[in-house]
Amino acid sequence: MPKPYPEEFREDVVRVARNRGPGVTVEQVAKDFGVHPMTLWKWMRRADIDDEAKPGITSQESTELREARQRIKLLEQENEVLRRAAALEILWIVLGQWSASDGQEDPGKLLDTAFAAFSTPGAIRWTLRCSSSSSQPNTRATIRQVVRLLERRPAPA
Repeated sequence: MPKPYPEEFREDVVRVARNRGPGVTVEQVAKDFGVHPMTLWKWMRRADIDDEAKPGITSQESTELREARQRIKLLEQENEVLRRAAALEILWIVLGQWSASDGQEDPGKLLDTAFAAFSTPGAIRWTLRCSSSSSQPNTRATIRQVVRLLERRPAPA
């Protein structure tokens, strides 16, 4: 990708193009400065929007929007990590209590107890991703499915 032109250069070229004399085209101004005519047209359109001569999103607003989207994405990732950590904590509690009972306790009952300690009523559907691999996008297991696997496992002798 070509290196972007400095902002000061862009402003100078746009100023010259706006103040061009009669009979001088934008294409001629662009050629004089060594830029493509379409690039100069885009710069002029952007300058009109930034000067509020035309409606649109200004460069400053665009930058703020991009930063806000990045921040939202980061917060969503942090939220996902915390959600998974809480789900893993519940799973560890259930596994610990189940193994402490030598497999005699009902894992479903232990799971309900663990959920009651960590969640509000109605929010007991925590999900763990088993694989983040793009080749298996639908590989998901709920804690209840993990408990069902524990129930099928033979008790230690």
